[in-house]
Amino acid sequence: MLDALLIPRHPDEGCHEAQVQLLTLEENLLERARLAQFLRWGNATYCYYHHHEADVTEADYLEWLEGLPARTQATMRALGYEEMRDSLPLRRYVLEKNDIGMSDFLKILLSPSDWQAYQASSEATVSPLLAGIVPFN
Repeated sequence: MLDALLIPRHPDEGCHEAQVQLLTLEENLLERARLAQFLRWGNATYCYYHHHEADVTEADYLEWLEGLPARTQATMRALGYEEMRDSLPLRRYVLEKNDIGMSDFLKILLSPSDWQAYQASSEATVSPLLAGIVPFN
């Protein structure tokens, strides 16, 4: 029964079983449905990043840096290419650059209602609490 709440499912069987166990702990059906939706979003995103090869070059890294806000750019530059080349933001940049868009991928993989909710959550403003922690600009 709970398996039906996890489509798309996580490709790693151990992770999938852990997700099913997590859902069994939530007794409130509305909260369980919300948690399952977050897990489905995560599963689809995991598939995006792990089922597409992103051959990140140093040229990609330097190009990506140029598009970042100054503070973020300085932080990422200080970390360097070797440290950053497996980072999800840089991998996504390379995938998008090579016409493998995350939005298009998720739209295909998620149900229409999950896709709509995902889009709505993506359009939400950044929490003021995060703005002080994460260098957005």
